[in-house]
Amino acid sequence: MTQGYNKFESMKAERLKDKFLNQIPTLMSPEGTSMWSAFAKMIKGAPGRKPDGAIETLEFREYGDSDYFVWLGHSSVFLQVDGVRIFVDPVFSRSTSPIPFLGPQAFEYTNGYKPDQFPELDIVLITHDHYDHLDKLAIKAFKNRTKQFIVPMRVGRILEKWGVSGKKIVEMDWSDNFQFADKLKITAQTGRHFSGRGLTNRNSTLWCSYVIESKNAKIFCCGDSGYGPHFKQIGEAHGPFDMAFMECGQYNENWPFIHMVPEQTVQAAMDIGAKTFVPIHWGKFTLSLHPWDEPPQRAQKEALALGQPITLPQIGATITL
Repeated sequence: MTQGYNKFESMKAERLKDKFLNQIPTLMSPEGTSMWSAFAKMIKGAPGRKPDGAIETLEFREYGDSDYFVWLGHSSVFLQVDGVRIFVDPVFSRSTSPIPFLGPQAFEYTNGYKPDQFPELDIVLITHDHYDHLDKLAIKAFKNRTKQFIVPMRVGRILEKWGVSGKKIVEMDWSDNFQFADKLKITAQTGRHFSGRGLTNRNSTLWCSYVIESKNAKIFCCGDSGYGPHFKQIGEAHGPFDMAFMECGQYNENWPFIHMVPEQTVQAAMDIGAKTFVPIHWGKFTLSLHPWDEPPQRAQKEALALGQPITLPQIGATITL
């Protein structure tokens, strides 16, 4: 067992026939619909799903010893907290599909990001195994330049296949925590989602959100999740949070239980007690039918109406915590 890793018995993930379950019953699609009908609509297309040209982004720059973050599009977030460098769900591949030339392609950025632009890392933090969160290119690039990989249960075996030493991998169940160098604690929490990198292995690995705590800051990383009572539970157990990175994008009427619409994202941020939040899971890939830049617009409108502070950084911008 890796030093600094603690298991707790509260709120553990349950399984049914070796498949992980959500805390509350969660359908992939409402009755009378299916994921396949949504895919058919996506193939047909809808207006505004992709930007007209390259998105104006900023060059990645480190920011001394301060606590800061850089959002790099979709769910990839670089963090420095109490001197600890963390990369959450780093994705550099052009496609989010097991068949790259058929899957959704990344938008063009004025500043393209590559793994070698980033410093050595203390922690790579993975929320779940979907291709838009667990990227083979990124893991292989960082495998020798990262001290610790923190992943949900059963995701470690994927990393080991890609050459990551098992000694560097910590697998987390909900409520487990990991203490890094007496500087910060990372606690795995629940989400309302699913996993799988193919058609036959759905929910064979776990999905997590994370609480990051240091002496200076408390941060929540939502991962992918539908709305549910778990946000209030996490807020009561760990909040309030100085900053939260909240899923806000790739929603669809065909999967309302496993993703949030922007108005739900704002409510979830309020539930956890976020002093401010960043809407993520948009801005890099088209994985649903809504206009590509609709998520932050709707989230900002709702946040202003409810008095919830929101942070909308440009992709690549350095924001101090």
